[in-house]
Amino acid sequence: MIFDGELYRDDVNKISYVLGSYQDFLDTRGRFPDLESGTWGGRGSDGAVRRSRIKGITKAHAIDRLLAHLGANRQNIKVVAGIVAGDVEGDGLARASERLGLM
Repeated sequence: MIFDGELYRDDVNKISYVLGSYQDFLDTRGRFPDLESGTWGGRGSDGAVRRSRIKGITKAHAIDRLLAHLGANRQNIKVVAGIVAGDVEGDGLARASERLGLM
């Protein structure tokens, strides 16, 4: 989050925010149809944090762009990785964090 910055910017591709209810999230999603909305920190209505971003701009998109720039592919990157986190639905990030002693 950028504090004391300009309110309107042309270089922002994602906004994360906390609202009081899931209905607030639904209302926000309906108000800004050009943005892709989602939640994290839980599943569906349990998501603690909401986010809106430009459609098509995701972490996967950024990784694909980086790999193309490096002339590499996902499998090559995984081979040299010390830890590859499992799927988020299977608590992969939490398990990897535990293995690294971060939790």
